[in-house]
Amino acid sequence: MAQQGFNDYLRSDKGSPRSVIMISAHGDVRSPTKDVQVKQEDLDLILNEAKRGLDKFSSSSNNNPNAWMNEILNEVTKSSPAKQVAIGGISGWCSGYLIGKVGKIALIAVGGSFIILQLAHNQGLIQINWNAIESKVNSTQKEMKKSIDKNLPGLIESAKDFGLKYLYLSGSFCAGLLLGICS
Repeated sequence: MAQQGFNDYLRSDKGSPRSVIMISAHGDVRSPTKDVQVKQEDLDLILNEAKRGLDKFSSSSNNNPNAWMNEILNEVTKSSPAKQVAIGGISGWCSGYLIGKVGKIALIAVGGSFIILQLAHNQGLIQINWNAIESKVNSTQKEMKKSIDKNLPGLIESAKDFGLKYLYLSGSFCAGLLLGICS
């Protein structure tokens, strides 16, 4: 039966939801109210819809770990541009807000640690080998520069392709991200 028929079953004549039923792994039907009568074809419909949803999820996640995200993005791009802008802007703002809050906490933690290390060093409680730290930082910088030079062109090209494919979503996400960081 189609999804609409399944949704119609879940609503009674007055538009309120039907009683909640629980189906055990053995097929037992239980309900908080004792007078629930479930027809076998309705029970089969519910079980088939649940199985179809699980099969769809498991088949897409086995082949490609990013398949579920591609499915969501493709579904959203089928909707109107206004809906795409709204979804992109809201998700961008939420991401930016979280980045701003987590970033502040990280900066406070790193800055506080540095201040505590400096105080301990000035009090003579610890000795810091600045030459070893400087050499380690320099070697890490060289490794990062090599990695960036190797991967940056492909990353920029991928971001450009993504932005053009999902224009409304990516544009409104970026705008929402900036607003979220600022708020």
